Amino acid sequence: MWLMVWAMACSSGPTVVQYEVARGDTLFVIAKAHGVTVDDLRRWNGIEGDRIEVGQVLRIEVEDPPAAVAARPAPSKGTGRVSAPAGGRALPPEQACLAPPGAADGDASMVASEGLSRTQVRTALDAFVPELIPCVEGEAPAGTLLLDLTIACTGRVAAVAVAKDPGWPAGVVACVSDTLRYAPFPAHDLPDGEQITWPLSFSGS
Repeated sequence: MWLMVWAMACSSGPTVVQYEVARGDTLFVIAKAHGVTVDDLRRWNGIEGDRIEVGQVLRIEVEDPPAAVAARPAPSKGTGRVSAPAGGRALPPEQACLAPPGAADGDASMVASEGLSRTQVRTALDAFVPELIPCVEGEAPAGTLLLDLTIACTGRVAAVAVAKDPGWPAGVVACVSDTLRYAPFPAHDLPDGEQITWPLSFSGS
């Protein structure tokens, strides 16, 4: 059996993970994917400047260990056959966009919008991630797929883009991206949408 795993920095105590630098990685990309800062990466790993090398192992302290979702038993061999999202699925209902905090009490131009909290994002994805399991049947693809999600203030996913593809079958990437468009999120107050980067990987079990 294999497991679907995703990680996002949220609450609770830090957990140390080891990350092996892959081709195309930068400190900025790695930091964004793990919810930390570039300065954090430099401090934890004794790095000066921005130079890292392929194969280098970085220490990263995340606020919460990855959550795992059990998938169906898979045959020992396969090429990543794709299943489309369940037919007849409807997009989540659009909600009314929220006003910035305090906007009703005075000058809204002086109030900063807050968007979604990490807890809200994680709760929504934890509930929806099992819907991605049918996208892969057979041997699980290796590596971590980085996805950029734009979540509209209405709670719908407005766009899904691939930030980094470790070489997954194109059909699997397309199915995951398409299915995520159906993920429901809470309404928020950012008129241009909330931007998040989501690392998704599969591991054997």
